[in-house]
Amino acid sequence: MEEKLKSEIRRSGNNLHLQVAEILEKARWKVEISSYYFDESAEKPREIDIIASKEVVLISEHEGTVIGRFNIFLFVECKYFNSEIAFWKQPVNPKWIMPAIKLYGLNKEEIFKKGEHHYYIGSVGKLYEPSKDRDIFDALTQPIKSLTYFLESSPRNGLYYPIVVYDGIPGVYALDTKKELDDAELLNNLIVDMNYSYRSLVGSRNLMHERFFIDFCNKEDLGKLLDRIDREKQRICSFISTSKKVPEYILREVI
Repeated sequence: MEEKLKSEIRRSGNNLHLQVAEILEKARWKVEISSYYFDESAEKPREIDIIASKEVVLISEHEGTVIGRFNIFLFVECKYFNSEIAFWKQPVNPKWIMPAIKLYGLNKEEIFKKGEHHYYIGSVGKLYEPSKDRDIFDALTQPIKSLTYFLESSPRNGLYYPIVVYDGIPGVYALDTKKELDDAELLNNLIVDMNYSYRSLVGSRNLMHERFFIDFCNKEDLGKLLDRIDREKQRICSFISTSKKVPEYILREVI
């Protein structure tokens, strides 16, 4: 990251953004800070804290030709909380998972059919009262809004992830309706399920409805989430290699 940009972030007092950006850059991601998108619900430009990206290129080791390429985009909202927060814990319906995986230009049903994605989990978090949890609701919807805008305005083949990275509290509570509140589980990270409606920017501007899984991740565990995403990248590479019948390839990442 350029020193000028670092100075601006430090001056704003937003150290969490800087810390998250540095974690991403050390993991070899291209990082853009405060990228803008158009929020159709408010009909004005908005900021997304961070967009991290990389292009993955597969090259045949013997022929030197490109056998495949795809992108990975992380839409990251950074949020500092001063008080405890909680989600309802709900069992995952297996039918939710594939729609929540945002992979475009490749056959996600084939690539991730055997559970080789971190969205294959037993339970997810749900907001218990979105109208009263406005800060949390906004944190969850910001990366979704940015992701959907980006996909419609400049779509590229690849994987897309909405992520909230938080700090300020040790974890978030997952409440089980079958247990007492005192038995609520404190988690560093969880995946939050959200059905989101938005108006398309193209064509007849139809109202769209999509399911999203949002990684709600403690800053200290962001590296672990990046490792999981890397395994999903490797799964796509293996699929391309097998489908192209090129077992030996060179993998290059462009940032």
